[in-house]
Amino acid sequence: MVKRVCKECATEFLCKESHLRRTKNAGHFCSHRCKSVYGSRVSALKTRSRIQKECKTCGKTYEVKLVHSASKYCSMPCSAQSQKTKFAGANNPNFRGKTRICILCGAATRNKMHCSMACRLLNQNVKTPTLKAIRASAKYQQWRRAVLERDGATCVLCGSTDSPHVDHIKPFIEIITEERVYTRHDAYDCARLWDTRNGRVLCSACHRKTGSYARSWSQKKISNAPLPNSGGLPAGRAARTNTRGTARDW
Repeated sequence: MVKRVCKECATEFLCKESHLRRTKNAGHFCSHRCKSVYGSRVSALKTRSRIQKECKTCGKTYEVKLVHSASKYCSMPCSAQSQKTKFAGANNPNFRGKTRICILCGAATRNKMHCSMACRLLNQNVKTPTLKAIRASAKYQQWRRAVLERDGATCVLCGSTDSPHVDHIKPFIEIITEERVYTRHDAYDCARLWDTRNGRVLCSACHRKTGSYARSWSQKKISNAPLPNSGGLPAGRAARTNTRGTARDW
């Protein structure tokens, strides 16, 4: 047992050590009555007592109850003005004025993903029906055979003839984006898509090393180094690491 002194009546009383270890509020009062009286007096003091504070917005001195000692502003208008200043512009978590990059054309935009409705519609068409329709067309297969015949179905980098792939030096998706190809008929009229100088034969191993192999269109870096048998065309764009997906003839 431990001797303690009541906060209300200053009477000594005995308290078990286990009670003191159980909670930090134990051992302050000799009875429930003293605890209740003490709590009522302190509560009334906080409610009735007032302190002076300075408003952080207008600098005016105002009175506030002791129980509201954490108050910072003299009125609701001052509080609202402070919030406007604190969360204005880029400090606001819902701010839409941040400069972002369009995932399709790379232009600066304030929108979340696309710079315009045209890019949004084009991105939807490119991802699913239009791109698949172009790759399945007879004209695409004809372009692919022409590149294979020109290079003799041999890898232009290592000379291997195993599992030849036809690779686009400038990625197929970039040409579609730049030329604003919305439909399959637009693709048939686009001469850049069917230029054999933009194609080359690579083996499976060399194709996997290119930056455009099974890559994500939204993750790209520009590389302008020319490649063998490319007719002086740029190498395309090297993507960040993204190995998901299957092998495709980009």
